[in-house]
Amino acid sequence: MLKKENHLTVKLLLQNLLIFLVVFTSLANKANAQQVNNYMVEGIAAKASARSSGDAKILATASARKDAFVILLSRLALNPSLVNNISNDDLFDMVNSEQITEERISGSSYSAIFNIAFSESAVKRILRDKNINKTDDVVENYLLVPVKILKPKSLDGNGPNELLLWEAENNWKIAIEKEIKNSSIPNFIVPESDLSNITSLNKDNIEQVSFNDLEPILTKYKSSEGLVMFFYYDDIENKVIISVQNVKKLQKKLFKLNFVNVERLNYEQLTSKVAQKTIEYLLTLKSGNKSKSETNFIKIEIPISKLGDWMMIKNKIENSNLINQLNIESISKDYVRISVNYEENQTDIIEAFAQKNIFLEKKAENLFSLSLTRNIKPRN
Repeated sequence: MLKKENHLTVKLLLQNLLIFLVVFTSLANKANAQQVNNYMVEGIAAKASARSSGDAKILATASARKDAFVILLSRLALNPSLVNNISNDDLFDMVNSEQITEERISGSSYSAIFNIAFSESAVKRILRDKNINKTDDVVENYLLVPVKILKPKSLDGNGPNELLLWEAENNWKIAIEKEIKNSSIPNFIVPESDLSNITSLNKDNIEQVSFNDLEPILTKYKSSEGLVMFFYYDDIENKVIISVQNVKKLQKKLFKLNFVNVERLNYEQLTSKVAQKTIEYLLTLKSGNKSKSETNFIKIEIPISKLGDWMMIKNKIENSNLINQLNIESISKDYVRISVNYEENQTDIIEAFAQKNIFLEKKAENLFSLSLTRNIKPRN
Protein backbone atom coordinates (compact mmCIF):
# COMPACT_ATOMS: atom_id res chain seq x y z
CA MET A 1 0.00 0.00 0.00
CA LEU A 2 2.83 2.36 0.96
CA LYS A 3 4.63 1.53 -2.27
CA LYS A 4 1.54 2.41 -4.28
CA GLU A 5 1.17 5.76 -2.48
CA ASN A 6 4.82 6.59 -3.15
CA HIS A 7 4.30 5.74 -6.80
CA LEU A 8 1.30 8.09 -6.98
CA THR A 9 3.25 10.87 -5.24
CA VAL A 10 6.14 10.57 -7.68
CA LYS A 11 3.71 10.54 -10.59
CA LEU A 12 2.00 13.73 -9.34
CA LEU A 13 5.36 15.45 -8.87
CA LEU A 14 6.38 14.53 -12.41
CA GLN A 15 3.08 15.83 -13.80
CA ASN A 16 3.45 19.12 -11.90
CA LEU A 17 7.05 19.45 -13.08
CA LEU A 18 5.94 18.86 -16.67
CA ILE A 19 3.22 21.52 -16.34
CA PHE A 20 5.75 23.95 -14.87
CA LEU A 21 8.19 23.33 -17.73
CA VAL A 22 5.46 23.83 -20.35
CA VAL A 23 4.27 27.09 -18.72
CA PHE A 24 7.84 28.34 -18.23
CA THR A 25 8.72 27.52 -21.86
CA SER A 26 5.57 29.29 -23.10
CA LEU A 27 6.35 32.38 -21.05
CA ALA A 28 9.94 32.39 -22.24
CA ASN A 29 8.84 32.07 -25.88
CA LYS A 30 6.32 34.85 -25.37
CA ALA A 31 8.97 37.11 -23.84
CA ASN A 32 11.33 36.37 -26.73
CA ALA A 33 8.57 37.07 -29.23
CA GLN A 34 7.87 40.42 -27.59
CA GLN A 35 11.56 41.29 -27.73
CA VAL A 36 11.77 40.40 -31.42
CA ASN A 37 8.61 42.44 -32.12
CA ASN A 38 10.34 45.57 -30.85
CA TYR A 39 12.45 45.41 -34.00
CA MET A 40 9.43 44.96 -36.30
CA VAL A 41 7.94 48.28 -37.44
CA GLU A 42 4.67 47.99 -39.33
CA GLY A 43 2.41 50.23 -41.38
CA ILE A 44 4.96 52.73 -42.72
CA ALA A 45 3.46 54.60 -45.69
CA ALA A 46 5.88 56.00 -48.25
CA LYS A 47 5.54 57.58 -51.66
CA ALA A 48 7.86 59.26 -54.12
CA SER A 49 8.12 60.53 -57.70
CA ALA A 50 11.19 60.42 -59.94
CA ARG A 51 12.18 60.01 -63.59
CA SER A 52 10.87 56.44 -63.56
CA SER A 53 8.75 54.27 -61.30
CA GLY A 54 11.86 52.20 -60.53
CA ASP A 55 13.74 55.24 -59.26
CA ALA A 56 10.64 56.34 -57.34
CA LYS A 57 10.49 52.94 -55.61
CA ILE A 58 14.13 53.28 -54.51
CA LEU A 59 13.39 56.72 -53.01
CA ALA A 60 10.20 55.54 -51.30
CA THR A 61 11.93 52.47 -49.84
CA ALA A 62 14.78 54.58 -48.44
CA SER A 63 12.23 56.97 -46.91
CA ALA A 64 10.25 54.10 -45.35
CA ARG A 65 13.38 52.61 -43.80
CA LYS A 66 14.35 55.95 -42.31
CA ASP A 67 10.87 56.57 -40.87
CA ALA A 68 10.81 53.03 -39.44
CA PHE A 69 14.22 53.52 -37.86
CA VAL A 70 13.02 56.74 -36.18
CA ILE A 71 10.28 54.68 -34.51
CA LEU A 72 12.79 51.97 -33.53
CA LEU A 73 15.08 54.57 -31.91
CA SER A 74 12.16 55.77 -29.79
CA ARG A 75 11.42 52.20 -28.73
CA LEU A 76 15.05 51.81 -27.67
CA ALA A 77 14.79 55.00 -25.57
CA LEU A 78 17.21 56.79 -27.89
CA ASN A 79 16.72 60.25 -29.35
CA PRO A 80 15.14 59.95 -32.83
CA SER A 81 17.49 62.70 -34.08
CA LEU A 82 20.25 60.07 -34.08
CA VAL A 83 18.83 58.96 -37.43
CA ASN A 84 20.88 61.82 -38.89
CA ASN A 85 24.01 59.77 -38.14
CA ILE A 86 22.72 56.77 -40.09
CA SER A 87 23.31 56.44 -43.84
CA ASN A 88 21.09 54.62 -46.33
CA ASP A 89 23.75 51.91 -46.53
CA ASP A 90 23.59 51.51 -42.75
CA LEU A 91 19.81 51.18 -42.92
CA PHE A 92 20.10 48.59 -45.68
CA ASP A 93 22.51 46.56 -43.52
CA MET A 94 20.18 46.71 -40.51
CA VAL A 95 17.05 45.54 -42.36
CA ASN A 96 16.39 41.84 -41.91
CA SER A 97 13.25 41.66 -44.06
CA GLU A 98 10.63 43.86 -45.68
CA GLN A 99 7.00 43.21 -46.52
CA ILE A 100 5.35 45.53 -49.05
CA THR A 101 1.57 45.90 -49.37
CA GLU A 102 -0.83 48.28 -51.15
CA GLU A 103 1.81 48.90 -53.81
CA ARG A 104 0.77 51.50 -56.40
CA ILE A 105 2.78 52.36 -59.49
CA SER A 106 1.64 55.19 -61.75
CA GLY A 107 3.94 56.59 -64.42
CA SER A 108 6.88 58.04 -62.53
CA SER A 109 5.26 57.71 -59.09
CA TYR A 110 5.37 54.93 -56.52
CA SER A 111 3.63 54.39 -53.17
CA ALA A 112 3.29 51.46 -50.77
CA ILE A 113 2.90 50.36 -47.15
CA PHE A 114 6.04 48.83 -45.62
CA ASN A 115 6.43 46.39 -42.73
CA ILE A 116 10.13 46.41 -41.85
CA ALA A 117 11.93 43.94 -39.57
CA PHE A 118 15.31 45.13 -38.33
CA SER A 119 18.07 42.76 -37.29
CA GLU A 120 18.70 43.26 -33.57
CA SER A 121 22.36 42.22 -33.83
CA ALA A 122 23.00 44.48 -36.84
CA VAL A 123 21.31 47.45 -35.14
CA LYS A 124 23.39 47.01 -31.98
CA ARG A 125 26.59 46.60 -34.02
CA ILE A 126 26.07 49.75 -36.11
CA LEU A 127 25.01 51.83 -33.10
CA ARG A 128 28.07 50.57 -31.23
CA ASP A 129 30.36 51.37 -34.17
CA LYS A 130 29.00 54.92 -34.16
CA ASN A 131 29.48 55.16 -30.37
CA ILE A 132 25.75 55.49 -29.77
CA ASN A 133 24.23 54.07 -26.60
CA LYS A 134 21.47 54.92 -24.15
CA THR A 135 23.71 57.00 -21.93
CA ASP A 136 24.73 59.23 -24.85
CA ASP A 137 21.42 60.75 -25.81
CA VAL A 138 18.31 59.83 -23.84
CA VAL A 139 15.02 60.59 -25.54
CA GLU A 140 12.85 63.42 -24.17
CA ASN A 141 9.27 62.89 -23.02
CA TYR A 142 6.45 64.62 -24.88
CA LEU A 143 3.03 65.14 -23.32
CA LEU A 144 0.13 64.50 -25.72
CA VAL A 145 -3.35 65.80 -24.85
CA PRO A 146 -5.99 64.51 -27.32
CA VAL A 147 -9.17 66.62 -27.48
CA LYS A 148 -12.21 65.69 -29.58
CA ILE A 149 -14.32 68.54 -31.00
CA LEU A 150 -17.97 67.51 -31.30
CA LYS A 151 -19.22 70.77 -32.80
CA PRO A 152 -16.98 73.72 -33.79
CA LYS A 153 -18.03 77.16 -32.60
CA SER A 154 -18.02 78.45 -36.18
CA LEU A 155 -21.17 76.45 -36.82
CA ASP A 156 -22.94 78.17 -33.91
CA GLY A 157 -21.57 81.63 -34.57
CA ASN A 158 -20.31 82.18 -31.04
CA GLY A 159 -19.40 80.49 -27.79
CA PRO A 160 -16.80 77.76 -27.19
CA ASN A 161 -16.44 74.50 -29.07
CA GLU A 162 -18.38 71.52 -27.80
CA LEU A 163 -15.61 69.08 -26.95
CA LEU A 164 -14.49 66.02 -25.02
CA LEU A 165 -11.28 66.11 -22.98
CA TRP A 166 -11.08 63.73 -20.00
CA GLU A 167 -14.41 62.00 -20.66
CA ALA A 168 -14.48 58.23 -21.31
CA GLU A 169 -16.35 58.95 -24.58
CA ASN A 170 -13.25 60.67 -26.03
CA ASN A 171 -12.43 57.94 -28.57
CA TRP A 172 -9.70 60.16 -30.09
CA LYS A 173 -7.80 59.87 -26.79
CA ILE A 174 -8.36 56.11 -26.80
CA ALA A 175 -7.05 55.82 -30.39
CA ILE A 176 -3.90 57.83 -29.58
CA GLU A 177 -3.20 55.74 -26.44
CA LYS A 178 -3.66 52.53 -28.44
CA GLU A 179 -1.32 53.71 -31.22
CA ILE A 180 1.39 54.71 -28.72
CA LYS A 181 1.10 51.29 -27.05
CA ASN A 182 1.11 49.37 -30.35
CA SER A 183 4.10 51.34 -31.64
CA SER A 184 6.00 50.97 -28.32
CA ILE A 185 6.91 54.66 -28.07
CA PRO A 186 7.60 55.22 -24.35
CA ASN A 187 8.39 58.94 -24.62
CA PHE A 188 4.93 59.90 -25.95
CA ILE A 189 2.76 60.20 -22.84
CA VAL A 190 -1.00 60.77 -22.59
CA PRO A 191 -1.83 62.02 -19.06
CA GLU A 192 -4.26 60.09 -16.91
CA SER A 193 -7.74 61.40 -16.10
CA ASP A 194 -7.00 61.98 -12.41
CA LEU A 195 -8.18 64.82 -10.19
CA SER A 196 -4.96 66.88 -10.29
CA ASN A 197 -4.78 66.75 -14.11
CA ILE A 198 -8.46 67.63 -14.48
CA THR A 199 -7.95 70.58 -12.14
CA SER A 200 -4.98 71.87 -14.16
CA LEU A 201 -6.48 71.33 -17.61
CA ASN A 202 -10.18 71.67 -18.35
CA LYS A 203 -12.69 72.97 -20.87
CA ASP A 204 -12.25 76.51 -19.58
CA ASN A 205 -8.57 76.79 -20.58
CA ILE A 206 -7.87 73.98 -23.08
CA GLU A 207 -8.67 75.95 -26.25
CA GLN A 208 -6.21 78.74 -25.40
CA VAL A 209 -3.89 76.66 -23.28
CA SER A 210 -0.77 78.31 -21.84
CA PHE A 211 2.46 76.89 -20.46
CA ASN A 212 1.29 77.86 -16.95
CA ASP A 213 -1.82 75.71 -17.45
CA LEU A 214 0.27 72.73 -18.55
CA GLU A 215 3.22 73.17 -16.21
CA PRO A 216 1.91 71.05 -13.26
CA ILE A 217 1.22 68.12 -15.62
CA LEU A 218 4.50 68.58 -17.52
CA THR A 219 6.42 68.49 -14.23
CA LYS A 220 4.53 65.41 -13.14
CA TYR A 221 5.49 63.50 -16.30
CA LYS A 222 9.00 64.99 -16.58
CA SER A 223 8.35 66.73 -19.89
CA SER A 224 9.31 70.19 -21.13
CA GLU A 225 6.57 70.57 -23.76
CA GLY A 226 3.02 69.54 -24.48
CA LEU A 227 1.06 68.97 -27.67
CA VAL A 228 -2.68 69.58 -27.42
CA MET A 229 -4.26 67.80 -30.40
CA PHE A 230 -7.78 68.83 -31.42
CA PHE A 231 -9.62 66.24 -33.54
CA TYR A 232 -12.60 67.25 -35.69
CA TYR A 233 -14.40 65.03 -38.19
CA ASP A 234 -16.13 66.91 -41.00
CA ASP A 235 -18.80 64.41 -42.08
CA ILE A 236 -19.88 66.61 -45.00
CA GLU A 237 -16.46 66.65 -46.67
CA ASN A 238 -15.53 63.26 -45.15
CA LYS A 239 -12.20 64.41 -43.72
CA VAL A 240 -10.48 64.82 -40.37
CA ILE A 241 -8.78 68.05 -39.28
CA ILE A 242 -6.15 67.87 -36.54
CA SER A 243 -5.21 71.23 -35.00
CA VAL A 244 -2.14 71.04 -32.76
CA GLN A 245 -0.96 73.55 -30.16
CA ASN A 246 2.71 72.84 -29.37
CA VAL A 247 3.32 74.55 -26.01
CA LYS A 248 6.78 75.20 -24.50
CA LYS A 249 7.91 77.56 -21.75
CA LEU A 250 8.84 80.46 -24.03
CA GLN A 251 7.16 79.42 -27.25
CA LYS A 252 3.83 78.29 -28.64
CA LYS A 253 3.38 76.97 -32.17
CA LEU A 254 0.20 76.10 -34.02
CA PHE A 255 -0.10 73.74 -36.98
CA LYS A 256 -2.82 71.79 -38.72
CA LEU A 257 -3.00 68.35 -40.36
CA ASN A 258 -5.71 67.33 -42.84
CA PHE A 259 -6.70 63.76 -43.62
CA VAL A 260 -9.18 63.16 -46.46
CA ASN A 261 -10.97 59.81 -46.20
CA VAL A 262 -10.16 58.69 -49.75
CA GLU A 263 -10.25 55.01 -48.72
CA ARG A 264 -13.85 55.38 -47.48
CA LEU A 265 -13.01 53.91 -44.07
CA ASN A 266 -15.68 53.71 -41.40
CA TYR A 267 -15.42 56.14 -38.49
CA GLU A 268 -13.54 53.78 -36.16
CA GLN A 269 -11.06 52.76 -38.87
CA LEU A 270 -10.56 56.40 -39.90
CA THR A 271 -9.89 57.51 -36.32
CA SER A 272 -7.34 54.70 -35.89
CA LYS A 273 -5.62 55.57 -39.19
CA VAL A 274 -5.46 59.27 -38.32
CA ALA A 275 -3.98 58.43 -34.91
CA GLN A 276 -1.27 56.35 -36.62
CA LYS A 277 -0.40 59.07 -39.14
CA THR A 278 -0.44 61.80 -36.49
CA ILE A 279 2.00 59.88 -34.28
CA GLU A 280 4.26 59.22 -37.29
CA TYR A 281 4.22 62.93 -38.15
CA LEU A 282 5.03 63.96 -34.57
CA LEU A 283 7.90 61.47 -34.46
CA THR A 284 9.34 63.01 -37.61
CA LEU A 285 8.74 66.52 -36.28
CA LYS A 286 10.55 65.75 -33.02
CA SER A 287 13.33 63.71 -34.59
CA GLY A 288 15.58 66.75 -35.03
CA ASN A 289 15.65 66.26 -38.82
CA LYS A 290 14.96 69.10 -41.15
CA SER A 291 11.32 68.28 -41.04
CA LYS A 292 8.90 68.63 -43.87
CA SER A 293 7.49 71.71 -42.23
CA GLU A 294 10.91 73.36 -42.55
CA THR A 295 12.18 72.10 -45.89
CA ASN A 296 8.89 72.30 -47.88
CA PHE A 297 7.25 75.35 -46.31
CA ILE A 298 6.02 77.75 -49.01
CA LYS A 299 3.89 80.90 -49.15
CA ILE A 300 1.04 81.41 -51.62
CA GLU A 301 -0.85 84.60 -52.49
CA ILE A 302 -4.42 84.12 -53.71
CA PRO A 303 -6.37 86.96 -55.41
CA ILE A 304 -10.08 86.88 -54.48
CA SER A 305 -13.15 88.98 -55.23
CA LYS A 306 -15.35 87.60 -52.42
CA LEU A 307 -15.03 85.37 -49.38
CA GLY A 308 -16.72 82.51 -51.22
CA ASP A 309 -13.78 82.40 -53.66
CA TRP A 310 -11.36 81.84 -50.80
CA MET A 311 -13.46 79.08 -49.21
CA MET A 312 -13.68 77.24 -52.54
CA ILE A 313 -9.92 77.51 -53.17
CA LYS A 314 -9.11 76.50 -49.58
CA ASN A 315 -11.21 73.33 -49.92
CA LYS A 316 -9.59 72.53 -53.25
CA ILE A 317 -6.08 72.87 -51.78
CA GLU A 318 -6.90 70.80 -48.68
CA ASN A 319 -8.50 68.05 -50.79
CA SER A 320 -5.53 67.88 -53.19
CA ASN A 321 -3.55 65.57 -50.86
CA LEU A 322 -0.47 67.68 -51.66
CA ILE A 323 -0.21 69.40 -48.28
CA ASN A 324 -0.54 68.41 -44.63
CA GLN A 325 -0.61 71.88 -43.09
CA LEU A 326 -2.25 75.17 -44.10
CA ASN A 327 -1.86 78.43 -42.15
CA ILE A 328 -3.60 81.73 -42.97
CA GLU A 329 -1.04 84.54 -42.68
CA SER A 330 -3.20 87.46 -43.82
CA ILE A 331 -6.59 88.01 -45.40
CA SER A 332 -8.24 91.07 -46.99
CA LYS A 333 -11.06 91.79 -49.43
CA ASP A 334 -8.63 91.45 -52.38
CA TYR A 335 -6.34 88.57 -51.53
CA VAL A 336 -5.35 85.90 -49.02
CA ARG A 337 -1.79 84.92 -48.14
CA ILE A 338 -1.26 81.42 -46.80
CA SER A 339 1.68 79.18 -45.93
CA VAL A 340 1.47 75.46 -46.67
CA ASN A 341 3.52 72.40 -45.87
CA TYR A 342 4.15 70.79 -49.26
CA GLU A 343 4.39 66.96 -49.07
CA GLU A 344 5.32 65.89 -52.61
CA ASN A 345 8.90 67.14 -52.36
CA GLN A 346 10.08 64.80 -55.13
CA THR A 347 7.82 66.57 -57.68
CA ASP A 348 8.02 70.19 -58.80
CA ILE A 349 5.32 72.03 -56.88
CA ILE A 350 4.00 73.92 -59.92
CA GLU A 351 3.64 70.66 -61.86
CA ALA A 352 2.05 68.84 -58.92
CA PHE A 353 -0.56 71.54 -58.32
CA ALA A 354 -1.28 71.85 -62.06
CA GLN A 355 -2.27 68.17 -62.09
CA LYS A 356 -5.00 69.14 -59.60
CA ASN A 357 -6.09 72.11 -61.77
CA ILE A 358 -4.51 74.56 -59.35
CA PHE A 359 -2.07 76.85 -61.14
CA LEU A 360 0.91 78.50 -59.47
CA GLU A 361 3.30 81.17 -60.72
CA LYS A 362 6.61 81.68 -58.94
CA LYS A 363 7.16 85.25 -57.74
CA ALA A 364 10.18 84.74 -55.48
CA GLU A 365 11.94 81.97 -53.57
CA ASN A 366 9.18 79.98 -51.79
CA LEU A 367 6.53 82.55 -52.81
CA PHE A 368 3.85 81.83 -55.42
CA SER A 369 0.65 83.31 -56.84
CA LEU A 370 -2.32 80.98 -57.27
CA SER A 371 -5.16 80.83 -59.75
CA LEU A 372 -7.69 78.24 -60.85
CA THR A 373 -7.04 79.26 -64.47
CA ARG A 374 -3.78 79.16 -66.37
CA ASN A 375 -3.66 82.93 -66.91
CA ILE A 376 -2.32 84.28 -63.61
CA LYS A 377 -2.44 88.01 -63.08
CA PRO A 378 0.01 89.12 -60.41
CA ARG A 379 -1.33 91.31 -57.63
CA ASN A 380 -0.37 95.01 -57.92
